[in-house]
Amino acid sequence: FEGHETPQELMWRLDMEEDWFEKRYCVLFVRNPYDRLVSFYHHMRQIGGHARGLCLRKTFQEFVCSESLTRIMRPQSDYLE
Repeated sequence: FEGHETPQELMWRLDMEEDWFEKRYCVLFVRNPYDRLVSFYHHMRQIGGHARGLCLRKTFQEFVCSESLTRIMRPQSDYLE
């Protein structure tokens, strides 16, 4: 797999039964949102990725205030579905 996927995306990709996750006990650790944002920004600047250009053009404060941020970073709550 490349990247992170929601349960629904995994079920579709692996052709799993719809109730597969309902039959299991799952544990999820949610990262501090600010820490996650700082880490993402620096990772994109150093390593690269889909938002590298934006992160190189903007300071961290500009990046955080950017309207495109909601399109770049998927909320962690999406992985709880």
